[in-house]
Amino acid sequence: MGAVEAPETPDTEAPLPRGPRLLGMSGGTLLIAAFVMPVVRACDDPVYPYEFGLKWGGFVPEYLFGLAVLIALAVVALRGDAMLGRAGRALRLYVVLWGIRNLSNSVWQTGEDILSNSAQEWENWALGAFAALALSLVYLSRQGRFSSTRILGRSMWVGGILWAPLLMIAFDEVADELMYGFWVTLLALAMIVVGGAWIEREEAQHALTGE
Repeated sequence: MGAVEAPETPDTEAPLPRGPRLLGMSGGTLLIAAFVMPVVRACDDPVYPYEFGLKWGGFVPEYLFGLAVLIALAVVALRGDAMLGRAGRALRLYVVLWGIRNLSNSVWQTGEDILSNSAQEWENWALGAFAALALSLVYLSRQGRFSSTRILGRSMWVGGILWAPLLMIAFDEVADELMYGFWVTLLALAMIVVGGAWIEREEAQHALTGE
């Protein structure tokens, strides 16, 4: 008689709440759509996220985060909470790779500035600092310490931390030239971050009270 496989989601883990799941899916959909919307005006011409070049991936990883969130939450919605473990680990892996890319970019650009005796841009330091913070938070959510539901929620809102340097640059340097695509991006991120924090809060409360 074959061994019975343990369920992906432990019995003590709360199911993924419908409210934050829909909020996160909506935010992910908006973030994908914002990739083809004008985000800033340069020389009176609209500029789209995909036009910023592909050095270090350009803005592609930032906007693909919306697709990663949407797929993770949609899989759980369609296949049930038994997929929480796989969805959470997959989204966490995406955030880890994205954070490593940002940290590597920061180190590389800072090194180039030092070698060329150029003034070191605060943007490079911010990119590295927020990437390091995000990677630390994701590391703390390793399996065994956090439930699958909480890992999924944390991976969602940590993505907002990785977006923070770009938002800071936008408000600091081109605030007067921002277009509607930027505000759609900001709304999408807010929905994902709130949805993720909501999921983690609900799971943390369930772990304490069992309700």
